[in-house]
Amino acid sequence: LLLVEAMGKFDGNERLQRHCCLALGNLALWNTCNADAIVELKGTDLIVQAMKKFSASESLQEFGCHALRNLVQLTTSDQRGQSNSDANKMTSVIVRAMRSFTNKQLHVYACAAIATFALDEANKEMIADSRALDAIKQGMQAFPSNEDVQLAGCLALAKLVEGCSDDVAGMVAPAIETIVKAMSVHVKNIGVQRFGTIALEHLSTHVMVTTKVLESRAITLILKSMRTFHDRLWFQKYSCLALGNMAVCPKTILAIANENGIGLVIKAMKSFASSLKPMQFGSFALQNLSRGREGDIVAKIVAEGGIQVLLGAMRNFPLNRELQGACCGALGNLAMNDRIFANAMGVNGDAVELVLKAIQWYQKGPFCETLLLVRACFCLESIGSASQECQREILDRQGVKLARDAWSSVLGGDQTTETKKWVTA
Repeated sequence: LLLVEAMGKFDGNERLQRHCCLALGNLALWNTCNADAIVELKGTDLIVQAMKKFSASESLQEFGCHALRNLVQLTTSDQRGQSNSDANKMTSVIVRAMRSFTNKQLHVYACAAIATFALDEANKEMIADSRALDAIKQGMQAFPSNEDVQLAGCLALAKLVEGCSDDVAGMVAPAIETIVKAMSVHVKNIGVQRFGTIALEHLSTHVMVTTKVLESRAITLILKSMRTFHDRLWFQKYSCLALGNMAVCPKTILAIANENGIGLVIKAMKSFASSLKPMQFGSFALQNLSRGREGDIVAKIVAEGGIQVLLGAMRNFPLNRELQGACCGALGNLAMNDRIFANAMGVNGDAVELVLKAIQWYQKGPFCETLLLVRACFCLESIGSASQECQREILDRQGVKLARDAWSSVLGGDQTTETKKWVTA
């Protein structure tokens, strides 16, 4: 209270304002109660006011960014939401400080604050429009060898593009090269690799940006990081998700396959077989990779033990519709692209049994989307078309009846042309 009162009373004293910013920032560091109290007393408004008034003071700008970073990170969600109504004002002074001073610590504090603002969906476009992106890139380019600056920059960009609109993704796209450069220079820094990968993964979900991601060295760097951090669960799961998003065309599928990306995805799934997310995202990656018809994709997946991994995932996580759907899609693609393999899979019976179980679970209610059912029927159709023996395997297990009944329950018997195609198949 005394510090906040002093800032309000002696607002023309640069030295006092500077030391109060530092003191308030330190008080808020890892102390939620202090952070909440400072926000309640309008401390953030006074810090912003001081940064505006003494814009030429480098140390005050650094301490102001330090204080705002700690305050917005540690305030309770309600208070953060309230203070985020002034996020534009805070972002404005932070960005101006970043553009005015080439200061390592200032950039680290500023990027961390921007990353927190970006958690709020409503702030993403405002941040992208505020020249913050240029400021982040400027800092990362000014200190290419500084791990803290690169980590903070990748963090801010990753949070900004998480769940963002196509417009925001388009504005962030020019920073892809900056992210890739950070990852290529700091190959052993797990934070840079983690948030760089997350940023690229989110960006690759936007069609208009995907080409720029793929034209960079993103695939090579992500695969390299998967080898380096092979024992980190969260890193492997995000890498599998990123590769799945990037495997959108024959060219990129072949690029991933040629750099042993298939083997790395399957290795991640084997290493974390009891964890849902690596298995779910790994199955998603294999589903998209298995669409490739060049470079012996099927042979590579089979040789690495991918079939057993997919079937194991379906057994271990029967109630996860995303995983079940991805596994059905992957097995269906493999069967469609290789009839010899499809026949072997059908005759063995394990895949048919698990796909039918997925349909049964769907009928009982845990799954609420038709996409799983489409992929399951596609998988049965791909296997069944391989040979009469495979068809008998499906018929003996009441597969056609299950599929028909499932569609009827979804559509109330009013089947469209598209759904009739799968039931008929």
